[in-house]
Amino acid sequence: MIVSAFVREAHQLLYEWRKTESGKQSYYMTLKDSDQDAVVFFAGLWEPNGEVVATCCAILTEPVSPPFAFIHDRQPVVLDPDCRCQWLDPELSDREKIRKVA
Repeated sequence: MIVSAFVREAHQLLYEWRKTESGKQSYYMTLKDSDQDAVVFFAGLWEPNGEVVATCCAILTEPVSPPFAFIHDRQPVVLDPDCRCQWLDPELSDREKIRKVA
């Protein structure tokens, strides 16, 4: 579901933005675990169209978990480490199977 370029760009942080009366406030988030080899994978969709300009991608979101509710009402879908390989399988296309993986 995600092109290999996105996998190579995996990071250990996330910026979230909260609207305030004076503009937007950024929040820098990292893993609780200090393991430098740990990586968070978000569930995303990537649709190549043969041209760089026409390529589409999106990070899937879900209702926010309580610790982050003060920022906004959505958060990225974080993939469980045990299902990352399944999510990256290009043969995975059945909607119900995708829901079970994510």
